[in-house]
Amino acid sequence: IEVPTVKYAMIDENIGYIRITNFTPYTDDRVEDAVFDLQLRNYQALIIDVRNNPGGLLRSVIDTADLFLAGDTIVSTRSRIPNANETYMAEKDVLIPDEIPIIMLINKGSASASEILAGALRDNERAVLIGETTYGKASVQDVRDLGDVGFKLTTARYFTPSGSDIDKTGIEPDTAVAEPEL
Repeated sequence: IEVPTVKYAMIDENIGYIRITNFTPYTDDRVEDAVFDLQLRNYQALIIDVRNNPGGLLRSVIDTADLFLAGDTIVSTRSRIPNANETYMAEKDVLIPDEIPIIMLINKGSASASEILAGALRDNERAVLIGETTYGKASVQDVRDLGDVGFKLTTARYFTPSGSDIDKTGIEPDTAVAEPEL
């Protein structure tokens, strides 16, 4: 069963809006579908909303970021074991042309994979971040079996393309806008 993770719409006549609520195996395909539909509606700017997105799968956010970046670094992981370090790069083709300005909405509920997307788009000068400082979860965790149960083991840390360690500090927005207290 696929749980919907992407919603989209047009704001006014020329601004596309994409909300990503989680990163699942289907998220990058749904973002791609949304962009194709927004292209048919002739969008001229894009808002990506990852507020209160707790994260999800690393492969999903890498594939999603690849839609926006051409050959750029998306994220790197650093482990205590040097040969386990990884750098994930975007392919050369992009779905969203550089001429389309992007604003990304973030808040303190944006964590993990949503922070990877925010860091990749900002560090590669592809988006401007607006909102609040993100949660700050940049740990790579593997699920290990232990008999009939399992546990999560932190094996590495995520780093933004500029090399920033955002664990426990988060990503600060380019423009701070606090959400109202209810």
